[in-house]
Amino acid sequence: MTDPVLTKVSPLLQRLIHQLTTLDELTDEGVHDLRVLCKRLRAALRLYQPVCRKADLRRVDEPLRKTARAFAARRDTHVQLKTLKRFLKHYPDLKPLTENFKTRLQAERETLPPPDLKLAAQWLSEALRLWQRLLQQPDGQFIVTGLEYTYEKAGRFGDRALQSDRDKPYHKWRKWSKFWLYQQELLLRQKGSLSQEYREKLADLGSDLGRFHDLYLLQASILNYSSSFSKQDDVTLLLQRLAASKRSYRRAFAAEFRPLFGLNFSELSLQIPSTWQQSAASGRS
Repeated sequence: MTDPVLTKVSPLLQRLIHQLTTLDELTDEGVHDLRVLCKRLRAALRLYQPVCRKADLRRVDEPLRKTARAFAARRDTHVQLKTLKRFLKHYPDLKPLTENFKTRLQAERETLPPPDLKLAAQWLSEALRLWQRLLQQPDGQFIVTGLEYTYEKAGRFGDRALQSDRDKPYHKWRKWSKFWLYQQELLLRQKGSLSQEYREKLADLGSDLGRFHDLYLLQASILNYSSSFSKQDDVTLLLQRLAASKRSYRRAFAAEFRPLFGLNFSELSLQIPSTWQQSAASGRS
């Protein structure tokens, strides 16, 4: 049996490398898709954490991180403009106060240099080469323990976030809950099952955590460009409304946590192939 994770990941990486070497530029949608794929690849890497050396994992992870970061600034400004538009739908009275700020965001976006697609392709090729050399496993024995590792990590970060009044713990929870979702989507795709229902609820949580993070980024930009507002009172009012929106999300997160992370891993309704479970059981005996 070959490594099931690498079997899934390799064609995804190869297609992306080919795309980057044949295009001159990516659309906003293309940038979004690339960054999501990098997150999916980094989620797959976490399956190896119980069985591979941390140094090897970092070597494979680094070119994936560099690729995602190369496109981060362009994506962040695009998301902030969308977030501002969505935010103002709830608070239309604030729209006149934000026109100069919106213009500053758009101007910043236009001055960003385009990412080097060919360099990104080189980084991804390096990630695939290192993955094959350093992480490849002869069978699926590691997958169940990798899934359990990620689930427990996401649960711990969620618990910490809900006990905190700061934003950063929620960002870590978002990262690991997304890893947990992406691992299931990569390996456990059964339709019409309890696994599918669970993943849909997890995807909803990830979307809400993402919108919460978008509000955080918008808040940071408002503070960074506070000079674009005519009065400090306008900045204060915007920040107060953003804080109210974030509080609303926090209340929702508290209700969503227990159904998704309140069970032991063995109690989850995941449809894991029996060959992986048998391998994992024999490996622990």
